[in-house]
Amino acid sequence: MRALREIARREHRSGWRRRVVLLAAMLAPIAAWAQVGPVSQLRHTAWTSDDGLGAVYNIQQTTDGFLWLTTSRGVLRFDGVRFESVEQATFGAVQDGDILSAYAPSTGGIWLTTRSAGTLRWKDGALTVYPDRRCTPAGLIGGMVAEDGAESLWFESTSGLAHLHGSSCELMGPKNGYPGGLPRAMFIDRERTIWVVSQSGILLSKSKDQSVFRPAGSGVEAQGTAIAIRQDAVGRIWIADDGGLRLLTRGVQEKDTRASARTAAPSSRNFAFANDGSLWTVTAEGVSQFAASAVAAASSVLDAAPVESFTQAQGLTSDGISALLIDREGTVWVGTNSGLDKLRASLLRELPLPHAQEHEFGVATGADGSVWVGSRMMPLTRVAPDGVAKSFPEIARLTCLRRDRNGVIWAGVAGSSAVWRSSGDGFIQIPGPAGDEQPVVALEVDRNNDPWIYTTNGLTYRMVHGAWVNQNRELKKKIAVLGAMTSDEAGNVWFAFSDSLVKWDGGAFERFSYPSGQHNISPATMSARGNRVWLAGRGGIDLFSGGQFHPMRWKGANPVGRVSGIRETANGELWINGFSGITHIAAPALANWLRDPVQGPATEHFDTLDGLPGFSGDRLPEPSLAEARDGKLWFATTKGVASLDPRTLAERRNRLQPPVTITSVAANGQTFPGWKDAVLPKHTRNLEIDYTALSLSVPERVRFRYRLEGYDKDWQEAGARRQLFYTGLPPGHYRMHVTACNNDGVWSDAGASIGLTLLPAYYQTMWFRTLCGVLLLIAGWGAYRFRMEQLATALRLRFNERLEERARLARDLHDTLLQTIQASKFATDQALERSTDMAGMKTTLQQLSEWLGRAVAEGRGALQALHTSNTETNDLAGAIRMAIAECVRSSMQVDFTVEGSARDMHPIVRDEIFRIAYEAIRNACMHADATLLTVQLRYAQDLTLRIMDNGKGIEPQVLKEGKDGHYGLSSIRERADRIGATLDLKTVQPGGTEILLTVAGKAIFLTKGS
Repeated sequence: MRALREIARREHRSGWRRRVVLLAAMLAPIAAWAQVGPVSQLRHTAWTSDDGLGAVYNIQQTTDGFLWLTTSRGVLRFDGVRFESVEQATFGAVQDGDILSAYAPSTGGIWLTTRSAGTLRWKDGALTVYPDRRCTPAGLIGGMVAEDGAESLWFESTSGLAHLHGSSCELMGPKNGYPGGLPRAMFIDRERTIWVVSQSGILLSKSKDQSVFRPAGSGVEAQGTAIAIRQDAVGRIWIADDGGLRLLTRGVQEKDTRASARTAAPSSRNFAFANDGSLWTVTAEGVSQFAASAVAAASSVLDAAPVESFTQAQGLTSDGISALLIDREGTVWVGTNSGLDKLRASLLRELPLPHAQEHEFGVATGADGSVWVGSRMMPLTRVAPDGVAKSFPEIARLTCLRRDRNGVIWAGVAGSSAVWRSSGDGFIQIPGPAGDEQPVVALEVDRNNDPWIYTTNGLTYRMVHGAWVNQNRELKKKIAVLGAMTSDEAGNVWFAFSDSLVKWDGGAFERFSYPSGQHNISPATMSARGNRVWLAGRGGIDLFSGGQFHPMRWKGANPVGRVSGIRETANGELWINGFSGITHIAAPALANWLRDPVQGPATEHFDTLDGLPGFSGDRLPEPSLAEARDGKLWFATTKGVASLDPRTLAERRNRLQPPVTITSVAANGQTFPGWKDAVLPKHTRNLEIDYTALSLSVPERVRFRYRLEGYDKDWQEAGARRQLFYTGLPPGHYRMHVTACNNDGVWSDAGASIGLTLLPAYYQTMWFRTLCGVLLLIAGWGAYRFRMEQLATALRLRFNERLEERARLARDLHDTLLQTIQASKFATDQALERSTDMAGMKTTLQQLSEWLGRAVAEGRGALQALHTSNTETNDLAGAIRMAIAECVRSSMQVDFTVEGSARDMHPIVRDEIFRIAYEAIRNACMHADATLLTVQLRYAQDLTLRIMDNGKGIEPQVLKEGKDGHYGLSSIRERADRIGATLDLKTVQPGGTEILLTVAGKAIFLTKGS
């Protein structure tokens, strides 16, 4: 396990030290390139023992796309990016230490052989054990296994040839037509015929309708120790051993099967047929490929030479090869005693060139199919169609390269303004403009066959009658502007500058200015086809067509970057060579964009993963992109030149949808398998999901999308990431959907999904939320009831206060005004009865006048009690003085004292204290018959009011219970209770009444005392 983790760590850190090797050796003679034929170069990636992988003995691919490797480090599962042990892949259901080998059946799942537990089958997350040791493959690496149906396997077991059907194991012997012993080879073809090579080398077969094995024709024997049997695309059976590769041909009758003598094929110990019908074989030096046409044409002898060979000298991890597999996408996998090798077809084919210091190359194509290349460090070189190369040392340090409409090659070099023109088998030099020795950076030839050049100092020249003429004024070109230049099929020359585009038709100039405000792309390269002119530079791409400029916008980020070459092909495709690689816009996408230039076109990208040797890195020498007359495109970079045939692009695309697998789900430190729905623990905060897609051809190009159903509204782009995270998901039921596309943008329709249930904590459950809602409603209802009760209580208090005030007023009126009026009426009645007694009448009228005056005073006193408040003056002592002045007779002596500083208090409290004082003073004046009234008001920590008189006092019974019809004392007590005061009411000796009122200062004072 530690070794596997180290493998994964190194893979992530260093890309597994991938060795990308182009099969045409850079140091080989250039003529060898022409002999390679139509087969593409291969991309090679290796994982070696230096990376901790160890020897690879067997390679199997399961129906879900995974590779299963039997290695010296155990059995591993591989998705093209990450290696997993069996224990990791099965989540501990199978232990690594007990596994010997793996076999991938066509019916799904994986068969595992063990040291002690027999044979295991892992499928759909379930493990089935077959403990019968007779059906356990022999050898430390598992031996041979073949499948002829669901749960029907044939083994090279420790006891010989064994057949496992369901849970039943049967050893093959003479009764089955098998002579016994360990088989030397075994294979089951598509018709479910079993082919076996016995220990003595006899080839036997048994069809699905036969019950016993029979010899496969008279005299057929397989020679050698390492033997392999395979079936090609048309159903023919092939045998390979140390003696070579042989084809079995069938006569009219099935029994008339014979072996042909192989005379041309190399010695082979293993082989496999590719999807295109080609044949890959294992040789003593490495692996070789035979063309599909040669395989199809073979009768009894395969007499063709291999079209490709890949050996240890070219980067193969070892020539000790144990396994060979061609996967579902056509990628070739080779297992050696030093590691794992991957070979796949490369889209671009690099031109083999002698090694030179890395500098930008320029490229042009000849009319005869030749290719012209050169750089700052490599002189101009012509590679003929037959692979013969010829260099021109005099044309060194190339700056520009062109083929004109007549097929003539033109070249400019550094250090001189002279240009070179091909003539016959050589070149002639044409001197540059007089007085200008700056190098030529662009060159074209117009319809008059007059050459045009740019020099690095920004001057433009045209050769007229053998002399160079400066054309800057006619072009209205600024000297500091370099610009770009191209020609079209008609011989028109186009000039692009930062502010305008100029056309020269051989006789006149036509100028087109960029629209005001349009972004300046700083054109460095351009091309023309038909009525369309493409301009490109570090600022992007513009199209000039129909007299208008159309800037090319992109869907998302700019995929091209800085552009060094651009070309529209005859079939309507646009190809761009830039600092980030090659960008291709297919004909339908370009047509859509031409109809609606506002929308960005769909693009695809090619780079070093497709065989491009490096990237374009500079403007010079130009051009970096050329189109041959046969439609082939040539791309120049800093590391070399590569070609691509757009006509074969469609047939070489990967059209297989990648199977998508969710491998694991992790939450709060717990890991769950990805093959079944997961129930996640409470309090899950961080969710991690690992997934993969089984497109092994170019796994770096696989792109993913995901959507968490129940959370994400739309699909989320994950790019190449194979892991995603969610944080803070609420509890609930979700379904994670993942889909992927392969390297050619083919998306998986099925994708993968897994159900996720996040368990809630108690406070996240519905019943808890419901309970909280009910409690909240109850609390709200209670608060509402409480508030309504408060309002009702306050309203009742207001009503009670009004009633009490009315009652007090009634008492006051009863005790004073009404009694006075009643007495006046009684006196008046008596006077009327003695109407003849004038002296008595006068006395009565005098008394009546006095009583009426008293009634007026008493009424005024009642009104004063209602309206008088010290709220405005905030002077309790002053209000008490006024009450004394209105109420006390001249014969009564009054002693009023105030102690302490007056302090603000609540107005209601002030009014209540004043009314208590007013009632007590009035009672003393009206009823006590007193001669002395003492009033003391004291401000201290508390407020104290003392009122005493020396009158006749109050009877104890009246003092305790009050007097019927009189409300003075009860009113005083009620007011004292309302303000929380202490009231002491008593009769003092020898005579008089004392009222002592004490009110807590904390309750009534608004300010602190000094």
